[in-house]
Amino acid sequence: MGGITIKRLNKKKLLSNKKTSKKYPKESKSVSIKNKQIKKTSYNSMKKSKKKICIYLLVIIFIISVFRVILSTDPDMSRENKKKYTTEEFINIIKPYAQKEYKKSGILPSITLSQAILESNSGNSRLTREGNNLFGIKASRNWRGDTIKFVTEENHKEYIEAYFRKYKNWEESIDDHTKLLQQNPIYRKNGLFNTNKYEKQAQALEDAGYATKKDSKGNRVYADILIKVIKKYNLHKYDLESFD
Repeated sequence: MGGITIKRLNKKKLLSNKKTSKKYPKESKSVSIKNKQIKKTSYNSMKKSKKKICIYLLVIIFIISVFRVILSTDPDMSRENKKKYTTEEFINIIKPYAQKEYKKSGILPSITLSQAILESNSGNSRLTREGNNLFGIKASRNWRGDTIKFVTEENHKEYIEAYFRKYKNWEESIDDHTKLLQQNPIYRKNGLFNTNKYEKQAQALEDAGYATKKDSKGNRVYADILIKVIKKYNLHKYDLESFD
């Protein structure tokens, strides 16, 4: 009897062991599923964090590039030219550059200012807004810079399509205006650099053919127009300042 009970007990133990042993695989499967889920969520979170980092880096690079552009340009001379300037505002912006050019070339500030006012409509003309060209200087064959195409009045009520020089900013336009007058012998020949009187310099520009403006009778009027502009805005005072 004792042997039978022991065998029965052993069988019960074996059966219980088998039952418990069947539970372990189920637990291991659930654990592996959980691990997979954890890995998946961690991978997704890593992916999201990488995207965020990339976006942050792109934003930082963009901000730095914008600041570089702002810091590398003159706040006065590199305008988007969206604002409409009064003549007084325009004079105040370019006056220091006109006076600086006089020291280099002898071209009176009143002449530079009056030409810029007349040719650019005080910084508001389309050629000035889109090409930073203050003096209506055309692009000749030997010009190696950028150009812009515009319709212009050549003579009295006579319009033609022509290419004009395009500049980065207004200061570059003023500097090129000085170089043009200095390097072209026709202006020296007509006495532009032989006087410090604005009336005579204005006449020298007309005689040299800087502009071909004529009245209804066919008379050249460029010098008269410049002189009127100089007197209207009292530009001669900037000549006197530069003489000191």
